[in-house]
Amino acid sequence: MKNSKPYVLFLVLSCPVTTAVHYFRNMVRLLGKDNVISCGPERSSISWDLKKGAEHEFGWDIELPKKDHPHMYSYTEIYDSIRAKGYSTDFDLILASDPNMFPFVGQDGFRPNCHISFYACDTHRGPRSFMKVITLGKMDSFIQPNEYYKEVFEYPHVIDGVHYNPEGKKFIISKSAFDDQIHKIYPDCEEFEKYDVIFVGNDGIDKWKGGAHENFQMSHKYADYHWKDDRGNTYKSETNVPLFNHGCPTDHRFFEYADRAELLCRLRKDFPNNFKILPGTLHAEDYAKTLNKGKIVINMSIAQDLNMRVGEALGCGRVLIADECEGMDSVCGINNITYVKYRKFYNPLNVNWDLTYDIIKSKIQYFLAHREKIAEMQNNAYHWIRHSGNSYLDRVKMIIKSTIGWEQN
Repeated sequence: MKNSKPYVLFLVLSCPVTTAVHYFRNMVRLLGKDNVISCGPERSSISWDLKKGAEHEFGWDIELPKKDHPHMYSYTEIYDSIRAKGYSTDFDLILASDPNMFPFVGQDGFRPNCHISFYACDTHRGPRSFMKVITLGKMDSFIQPNEYYKEVFEYPHVIDGVHYNPEGKKFIISKSAFDDQIHKIYPDCEEFEKYDVIFVGNDGIDKWKGGAHENFQMSHKYADYHWKDDRGNTYKSETNVPLFNHGCPTDHRFFEYADRAELLCRLRKDFPNNFKILPGTLHAEDYAKTLNKGKIVINMSIAQDLNMRVGEALGCGRVLIADECEGMDSVCGINNITYVKYRKFYNPLNVNWDLTYDIIKSKIQYFLAHREKIAEMQNNAYHWIRHSGNSYLDRVKMIIKSTIGWEQN
């Protein structure tokens, strides 16, 4: 303990850091800057590098040497970098994101003598099989925004030939939240409430192959996918995996990304003057101000992930329309009072989609016809979430208590 408070190493080895920045800044609020050491690499290919400087509130105390992949870092290397900057390495807790981007134990077998915890940014960023890293003695607890990986902790089993016994490991649920100092109403921001309905985030449509959603064409759901490059040339996916999902395992997320893409394309067609897809590569205040551009925010989860958009939209006083996920009421409040939920239908594939879309469409039509209800729900959402215990500061307090048993007097 340092100054009678925990001494914490906050490791962010993958980018973008997404929710990690809110955990970090609120951990500093709780423990003080001297008690939280941040450590991460510069990623020049990412638009949001957390460097020290007047223009950034969030900068690393220790910037690690750039590597091709986060898996290449070792505890030994990280600790040497920390000591070289004059910091103590006598940590009580190491909190590291992302779950499948954790450092290997060094060749000398060195493992820090403190509680080590993973923090998962997203549930859908890696299959359950990566949990085999637990068998290597790399962590003591696993912090997840929902119960997507809980089954891994419920009974002994084998992953990729490795026998795994979860006994003694902690599984901690830390749901999506909002940052009370960042996610708020910005009435003076550019284009404040210019649009009735918006979507902010990954629209599920390929970016690196030459286009935003305007260049995306579907000839048939789950079948032929087309895209246009910047010169107007039309191409067709050569596999049954759509181009926007390359790089992700071909599990149920394939269909959910396709659902999200189709939802947004249909909304744009049916509400040409009321709906807007806005850039999703923003963070912190920029992201919050972008949410403020719309009155209503549409959400569709991937892998039942109670994603960032949920708590943050409510924190910004937006009307949230989101698909039903387990445990969302504890974050969102009461259906039709603080937010609106809809059900997704997965099976049989490609049969119930029209029913899902009709539900969403009808809810939007209702709000557009009863605009006084929009203002009422915006007010309900903004005030409810601020008294709900769902801030990132609340989450940080819970994590520290759950991992090492410390709580503020």
